[in-house]
Amino acid sequence: MKNIVSVLIIFIFCFSTANAQKKQMEKLKAQAQHIIQKKLAVVLKKETNDKNKAYNDYIKKAIVSEWTINIDIEYVDFKTYKSLKKENSKDYAYIVHLTKINQDNINDTYSFVEGIIVGCFEDKYAVFSESFEFTNSTTLGDMFKKIQKANNFISTMANYEYKKMSMKDIKAAYGQQTEKAKILKTQTLYIDKDNIEKKLEDKISSIYKYEYKLVSKEEIDNAVTNNDESISYIHGGIVFNADTGDMVLQFIQPKGKITVSTPIDMFKASKLKLKEFKDLISYLK
Repeated sequence: MKNIVSVLIIFIFCFSTANAQKKQMEKLKAQAQHIIQKKLAVVLKKETNDKNKAYNDYIKKAIVSEWTINIDIEYVDFKTYKSLKKENSKDYAYIVHLTKINQDNINDTYSFVEGIIVGCFEDKYAVFSESFEFTNSTTLGDMFKKIQKANNFISTMANYEYKKMSMKDIKAAYGQQTEKAKILKTQTLYIDKDNIEKKLEDKISSIYKYEYKLVSKEEIDNAVTNNDESISYIHGGIVFNADTGDMVLQFIQPKGKITVSTPIDMFKASKLKLKEFKDLISYLK
């Protein structure tokens, strides 16, 4: 469904044996397919404060707009979620925001205190789990991005075909981005004006030959929530399509080299540097 190779999938390839790779990918694929086959229980919060009210409003809007993999969707309270979990319901998958993550119940090597979890009650581990701190400053755009990411990851995994990959193959998968990058020639690239290095800001007009804008985070959020097909944006070293949340392009740092830190660092929203941006435009041939 998505012509992308997930950073997490690449990460698994990098640090697993061939047999472990295959078992992990087959397990994730089966669990992702379970989710698609079931009714989705979207867990809402008890509306005891404005933050919880905002969360419920945001996730309902994001699910309606961005969730494509379940036909039947039901909004439930946390009490119902716990009941379905206790009985290991075979009828429901779930998406829930938890503030106390039980490490034993997520299929992840990283720990976090607060995050979005997606899985099936009958499976021991979740398919998708990622840190997501919901605060009074969290925006509807933030929620859209997170739901897009979960939806795209599960869709990718459900249709994934395992192929044994050598380190050479993995590097090639990182490098073969020229075709995907062509879409940027017809779009406007949004760059957060508060997350760009001054050196790049001074030189960008002379090195980037296509449409771009230095914008506020609010403008990026608006492009995402309006599903603007004409916009892509940069976040944490990755270029995303504002409409679908698909990964268009990712930076290689250092170029062509894969290290343990690479997949993790790319999710950080650090200031965009001149060298990173030059690595980006090298794919626009």
